[in-house]
Amino acid sequence: ASSVLGLVSMGTSLLILWAALDSPNCGSLFQDWGLPVPAYGQIVTMIYLKVSLSDFLTLFAARTSPGGFWSHRPGVVLLVAALVALGISTILGCLWPHGTIDGVQVQGLNVYIPDVGYQEYNLWPLWVWIYCIIFFFAQDLLKVIFYWIMLKFDIFEARTGALVNVRGYTSPGQSEVAAKQTGAVETKLLGRRLDNAVSGITSMVKRKGGKAPESLARASATLALARTSVGALERPSPVPGVDDAAIQDIKQAVKDAEGYLDPEDQQRLDDQIDAVQRAANNLERVSAVAMGQKKK
Repeated sequence: ASSVLGLVSMGTSLLILWAALDSPNCGSLFQDWGLPVPAYGQIVTMIYLKVSLSDFLTLFAARTSPGGFWSHRPGVVLLVAALVALGISTILGCLWPHGTIDGVQVQGLNVYIPDVGYQEYNLWPLWVWIYCIIFFFAQDLLKVIFYWIMLKFDIFEARTGALVNVRGYTSPGQSEVAAKQTGAVETKLLGRRLDNAVSGITSMVKRKGGKAPESLARASATLALARTSVGALERPSPVPGVDDAAIQDIKQAVKDAEGYLDPEDQQRLDDQIDAVQRAANNLERVSAVAMGQKKK
């Protein structure tokens, strides 16, 4: 949805730039609408004002999903900020003096320079405002349509992900979707914890010359096997090799390597194994909930 909002904002900026630069040509959009040719400095200021207006208006579209911008009333702070920011941008766009900034000509939309071949015209700010408001409605409509498509076809798991956060759900046990999604998160977390533990042992062994005691090698093999099991899971379920009994065996194996490991390394490894145990216990609880939901 953010891509849709950004593309509309960018596209409308390019559109008004093209129309303004094309205005001196016969049959241009400005000529068809009876608008005069703006000075180059005014075109630059016109783009400044358009970007300032449309980008702030985009906030009102981006803050509500999947409904329209009117579905939630904006806060007082946002409204005040909008009035101040848009007001200042409009004043600057109207009254900026004729001159150059970094070698680029600039000129306020209501600043008229006699004898330069351009007629005086004071309605440019109004036209820019109308243009931005029209395309703001179009931008918000496209956002709503895009959300509808995403939710209908569950693109990027938008619908199932939204169901997890349904207001009133406080635990995975209240929703099968919530249990499934939470289980997926816990499975990934356990895999990460196992990766940390295995890589921790591997790096410690390398620092010691590459040969590990039998007990430490056994602990590493058990953790690596559990990591393989996690990668093969199709649904949240307990993982062999990281149950409480297996964790105690791993901790004992690390303790047996006490003379081989430095105290700091041993403490770090203990912490990593404790993290594995916590993640495994969390996954086991979520798996039990998911199984209960499935039976229902």
